[in-house]
Amino acid sequence: METMFDTLLQLPLFQGLCHEDFTCILDKVKLHFIKHKVGETIIESGSPCKQLCFLLKGEISIVTNSKENIYTVIEQMEGPYLLEPQSLFGMNTNYTSSYVAHTEAHTVSISKAFVLSDLFKYEIFRLNYMNIVSNRAQNLYSRLWNEPTPDLKGKIIRFFLSHCEKPQGEKTFKVKPEVFTPEEKRQWLDQMTDVSLGSDAFFPFGDNIERAHRSGVVYVAEPGGSIRDDHVIATCNKYHMAMCFTGIRLFHH
Repeated sequence: METMFDTLLQLPLFQGLCHEDFTCILDKVKLHFIKHKVGETIIESGSPCKQLCFLLKGEISIVTNSKENIYTVIEQMEGPYLLEPQSLFGMNTNYTSSYVAHTEAHTVSISKAFVLSDLFKYEIFRLNYMNIVSNRAQNLYSRLWNEPTPDLKGKIIRFFLSHCEKPQGEKTFKVKPEVFTPEEKRQWLDQMTDVSLGSDAFFPFGDNIERAHRSGVVYVAEPGGSIRDDHVIATCNKYHMAMCFTGIRLFHH
């Protein structure tokens, strides 16, 4: 049966520590074990990084937004995994990304104060920490100097890879479209033609058709059965709109 000792030793930060040193650490440190439900936010982007947080088991979603929230990158990561160790020190000590439980997730955290006062006394821990942060910096730096490609597909792939923590695994990119100005909206609506309109209930008056005509509608399908069908038909004829009665009314109160 796997013990807590075995589980924690899977984490790169603790690999190489002898049993005696690790037992001494566990005797002094206050570990915060938390089980997170699916969809629960583990860490919010922008919150201060005051601890080392380890994902022991489960899968999380890493959600990273661009500065102006124009696009969002979501990638899945399985445990064991260390969440943003580079944010513990430096000019910006806030988390860059949000971390959400994709499945039931188990985490453990160690305070920054204990890292400084006790863990950094162990040379192997300092080396492990420096290796993790250095490897990440080197990987990101090497991506910046990848040879650019002239074709659009290659540029898109490079953009995706440069915004991911790891190239492997499931990724989701969400892009926020530009907001149209009132003039652009009007221009787009004015060029709409040959629009089809379907309704699951009859049109009681011709003013519905008047409004549809202003949005470029030329084809109408509706159940029919209104006592004003003649008025609706006349309005369609007025604007040379084709209308058919489906005979199927699906509107329910």
